[in-house]
Amino acid sequence: MGISMNGFDELIIAFDELSEMPDSVLDGMLEAGAKVVERVTRETGESYGVHRTGVTLGAIGHDAPRKTADGKAVYIYPKGSTANGPNKTKRNAEVAYINEYGKKNQPPRPFMRDGAERAAGEAVQQEEQKFNDYLTSKGL
Repeated sequence: MGISMNGFDELIIAFDELSEMPDSVLDGMLEAGAKVVERVTRETGESYGVHRTGVTLGAIGHDAPRKTADGKAVYIYPKGSTANGPNKTKRNAEVAYINEYGKKNQPPRPFMRDGAERAAGEAVQQEEQKFNDYLTSKGL
């Protein structure tokens, strides 16, 4: 009586291919998720009334994926500056911060946090789709 294993060699090869997944696949997954978070955060800001000029919501973007101590990450935030009176500017991140946490006589409108939370499920689905596309391309 012996043990028979069918497909074990193929499984080992599949794991080897997964361990050598190109950075471009991971970057694509992160980019797909970031696009969802950006869109849903803008929509959440609109629903909270963060749209007097539309500049802050329109400035929400993400950087290219970068290496971190834990792997890779994409940072999503309002970029750039907006006019704040004659010959003055204010960073869009500062405007978003005030909207997010409020100030005297202005209640908080946590559109960044709530938007990211609302986007989580759809973002993960988009990232999974990119990963599944990679697996399919490898015949896995």
